[in-house]
Amino acid sequence: RTALHIGPTAIHNELHTVFGDEAPPLRTVQRWSKWFHDG
Repeated sequence: RTALHIGPTAIHNELHTVFGDEAPPLRTVQRWSKWFHDG
């Protein structure tokens, strides 16, 4: 999703829609997004 320029908040919202309370916290998704962006 980072390659498609979709922000971490949107990714988190999608994960929460699919996994509900089992989704990772927004902060974790933000960290993942940064790691993928930085390579």
